[in-house]
Amino acid sequence: MNEIEQTDSKSSHPHRTDKRARQKQRRQQRLEAEREAAAQRKRKRSIRNWIIVGVIAVGAFMAWYFLALDNNGTEEVTPPTVQDNVSEQEGNEPEEPGNNITIPEVPPTTTTELEEIVPPKYTPYTDDDYGSTPCPTSDADRVLDFDDSFQNCLQEGVEYTAAFTTTAGEFKVRLDSVNTPGTTNNFISLARHKYYDGTLLHRTDPSIGIIQGGSPHNNSANDRGPGYNIKDEGTGFNYPRGLLVMARGGAPNSASAQFFFSVNENTRV
Repeated sequence: MNEIEQTDSKSSHPHRTDKRARQKQRRQQRLEAEREAAAQRKRKRSIRNWIIVGVIAVGAFMAWYFLALDNNGTEEVTPPTVQDNVSEQEGNEPEEPGNNITIPEVPPTTTTELEEIVPPKYTPYTDDDYGSTPCPTSDADRVLDFDDSFQNCLQEGVEYTAAFTTTAGEFKVRLDSVNTPGTTNNFISLARHKYYDGTLLHRTDPSIGIIQGGSPHNNSANDRGPGYNIKDEGTGFNYPRGLLVMARGGAPNSASAQFFFSVNENTRV
């Protein structure tokens, strides 16, 4: 399905092998810490959203009140009822409860409109974040199952490009080895093991703006994956059209091999 091209080569990064038990212990500790941090961020966003809804409701009530005064008491003005549309975007799960509030007719306000769009915060890999699986050679056999993630197989100063061949045509994607070296390393190592060869783009969903693939065992979203997960390399990502993104589950550090393309303005993660 794809090939990995190198446009420059300066020097080889030395292979590092770490003890698997120490790596798994550190990953588990980091996973627990990041889960707690994610829960705290979600609680803070929930509180902020309800404060904003309250401010909107108070302002709307005051506008309705003065409008009623302008009618000199001759006509009762009844503001229409609209549904509170503020929701938590992380994980696409609405905040609860979603109570009806009585305010004048105004456009629904979404979290996306309220939150300030900021650049992502990158946290690239350290040496301990890489696994112990050796880097694949240029003539590596096809392998679908692994005991651990890969050693650091990237070469310093090299730009990596993934070439996709599909029934709809061919295209290439430049991989970001500067900001997300761990994710890039994982993708090219799997590709060189022919992990993605002959697989389907098994999910096309314009409503959430994705085309998803990377499941060689059963060509579906519940594919068991390569046998390991990789660390997230940042938070606060936005997904404009045309990106190749590593897919993951709802928990932090749950990506492995599946990927998706962002195809329209509906893409959310």
